[in-house]
Amino acid sequence: MDAAELELDAASAAEIEDNAVRKRNMNTLRGYADAVPGDGDRVVRFRFLASPLEVVGRDGKVCGVRVERNRLVAQDDGYQRAEGTGVLETLPCGMLIRSVGYRGAPVPGVPFDERAGIVANEGGRVLTRAGGAEVVPGEYVVGWAKRGPSGVIGTNKADAAGTVALMAEDRGAGIFAGRGRERADDFCRLLKRRGVRWIDKEGWARMDARETALGKAQGRPRVKFCSVPEMLEAAAPGSRD
Repeated sequence: MDAAELELDAASAAEIEDNAVRKRNMNTLRGYADAVPGDGDRVVRFRFLASPLEVVGRDGKVCGVRVERNRLVAQDDGYQRAEGTGVLETLPCGMLIRSVGYRGAPVPGVPFDERAGIVANEGGRVLTRAGGAEVVPGEYVVGWAKRGPSGVIGTNKADAAGTVALMAEDRGAGIFAGRGRERADDFCRLLKRRGVRWIDKEGWARMDARETALGKAQGRPRVKFCSVPEMLEAAAPGSRD
């Protein structure tokens, strides 16, 4: 690993300052940078802040990947996001394995940022266009479709809470006035019409109890269900431990 890849700007250094896990990860990576490979050793090289743009081929075979160098830019929501610098580089390679995370899919009628692969938004409020300042009243987005493929499950929970807080703020400001007064069960009826199965709070509690019971039998905190049918069965009324 090139030590230059591990140089942190002020914002990145601040992010790891009070986070023991991130500090430990950085120390591990710095150890890799200091290591000297021996003869015959296989070498894995890490490259950060680079977005793949094009697979380069010759005679029907992969011979390289063209990437764009990125830089981290602070966002209003407190996150940093990678943005392209326009500097291109071609990395030679003979095999390509793609694993670059989830890319948001456009939804008809909802403004989409094709370059970033996200719904155009500001903090969760949908914008009329990417990079614009005009908000589409009453439309919101969460998760990777909001910020791109970053973070972990916990990040998505905090992310969703931030968007919901904006929804509550907009409701208090009268953004939804004139749209009719929805009742709590209106959303459930909408899901039923669309043939969607969902889990309510009571169903989640049943599933949680099943997972913890299975874990207790194995001396573990819980055993997670790994398929949607299993989750729905465990959450159904009358499910057994």
